[in-house]
Amino acid sequence: QYEGPRQLAFLAQNLPSHPAWKIASDPQLVATTRSALLRLIGQRNAESALYQKMLVQVSRNYADMRLTDMTGDTDASRLFTTDDVVPGMFTRQAWDDAVQPAIDKVVSERRDEIDWVLSDNRHPVMQDISPEALKARLTERYFTDYASAWLDFLNSIRWQKAATLSDAIDQLTLMADVRQSPLVALMNTLNTQGRAGQQQEALTDSLVKSAKNLLSTDDAKAIDQKAGAHGPLDAAFGPVLGLMDTKGSGDNSLSL
Repeated sequence: QYEGPRQLAFLAQNLPSHPAWKIASDPQLVATTRSALLRLIGQRNAESALYQKMLVQVSRNYADMRLTDMTGDTDASRLFTTDDVVPGMFTRQAWDDAVQPAIDKVVSERRDEIDWVLSDNRHPVMQDISPEALKARLTERYFTDYASAWLDFLNSIRWQKAATLSDAIDQLTLMADVRQSPLVALMNTLNTQGRAGQQQEALTDSLVKSAKNLLSTDDAKAIDQKAGAHGPLDAAFGPVLGLMDTKGSGDNSLSL
């Protein structure tokens, strides 16, 4: 307690005139220590625990979506029904307002932990524990669960069997009514929810692709047909979004 300050004062006063006293740095030991600390950070902030904690926090603020929420004022019970729900944390509003900011916060905290003490220009942080890699994995995991929740819900929907021919005609009439159709209302909801996380491709990128297509082949179309918004839910919601396409880029023979 009392010798520490005296020794520090002595070394500070005498080290400049005695360079031989300086302890030589061991780059290998420093690198090994940094790697050990980085692995410890990765273990302490296990991705599964971070992910589950994030979902618990988000789930408190968003109510589950039921079929009645998706079909608005229409009478969905005349056509189809289900008792299942979509957890509120797997909705577009939850992603935009809570999940995406929560992931950014986790990544920011990871970046603060991996500061200049634990990384240097000669020995960059390992790719698998970098903040960018963590963000990509958390985002991918969320949208995998997001798509699974919606697919499970849609697969639970059961058609209401008509007892008579007259009832069947009434069902078809209701389904074809643009204003009152529960099916159209449900599809509109899916069209909105299925676009969570989409990013619009920059116009310059689209023009560059189109120019390359024109130069590479005579049969190439002048406009990049793949231009537009793309997102992590394209694989799961792509067929539905194609049915709801209003810009003519989808299959017009199937468009609703």
